[in-house]
Amino acid sequence: MRNQKNTAILFINLGTPEKLSKGSIRTYLKEFLMDERVIDLPFFLRFFIVYVFILPFRPKKTLHKYEVIWDKNNDKSPIILNTERFINKLKSKLSDYYIDFAMRYGKPGIKDKMDQFYNLGIRYLHIIPLYPQYASSTYGTVIAEVCRINQKYWDPFIISFEPIINNEEKFIQIWSNKIKSLNDYQNYHVIFSFHGIPERHIKKSDRLKICLTNHCCEKVPEYCYKAQCYDISKNIAKVLELSSFSVAFQSRLGKAKWIEPYLEEHIKTIIKDHKNILIVPLSFTSDCLETLEELKFSLVNQYSSDQIYIHVMDSLNDDNEWVDFWYERIKKYL
Repeated sequence: MRNQKNTAILFINLGTPEKLSKGSIRTYLKEFLMDERVIDLPFFLRFFIVYVFILPFRPKKTLHKYEVIWDKNNDKSPIILNTERFINKLKSKLSDYYIDFAMRYGKPGIKDKMDQFYNLGIRYLHIIPLYPQYASSTYGTVIAEVCRINQKYWDPFIISFEPIINNEEKFIQIWSNKIKSLNDYQNYHVIFSFHGIPERHIKKSDRLKICLTNHCCEKVPEYCYKAQCYDISKNIAKVLELSSFSVAFQSRLGKAKWIEPYLEEHIKTIIKDHKNILIVPLSFTSDCLETLEELKFSLVNQYSSDQIYIHVMDSLNDDNEWVDFWYERIKKYL
């Protein structure tokens, strides 16, 4: 029988380099980019691209980006600190339960945490990927990795996975309340920003064969990341009665076509008609390189001026409403 003595909850976030060094960043990028769900190419082609074109050059460039956001006092990446603070708050409310977190790439690793629970005699393991929307390169790779590790144990865990929360009414309300905390939010054009993925990922997940058909993104199929992004944006805009909002996708990598509109190109269009812009990063639950350096630093510095004001919302991090959301869900699960 499942109870708090034989059940553990493991939150899993994206990941980060362990140290602020080129060597640590290279190790992180290697693990991340060699994942076949991130760069979905045959192994030898993926190996060639990563080891010949990326790893010799990108760590230096990425190091400069992490230097902008790194917490020097704690010598930790913000995504680690924000996830730790979130977990610590949750543990204080659920002190009788086994609750921890891991990173899909980097440390603390999924296998290390699963080993710890295994040695404690845990039987049931509930996995919560910290991704509100489903994509094979995010939520999907967490499922694949957890199952890969689990099959190595003599007595595998009985594993369950938390469903995506993209269309959960309480999750929509949390973000709506957060945006409302800006008293003048109605004076902004709101851009709901999501991490982009290659367009071919969308098509590979198209089980129902409706991709690129008429109004397909309005049908919100189970595995369509883009449709889920538009759906939550529409729902939050409805709650807030926004008069001006749009959706865009950031963090494009490589020359392949990614889902559009691209955030930077979208910004160039928006600022022609809107002088106050609010960016809400809805695919991130913890502030990280993509929200802090890419949005708050690089994008704001590039496009802000005396006439243009751009404000980027914080991620949910360890907001009390966010902690309470998971407190209620975990209590219900157990």
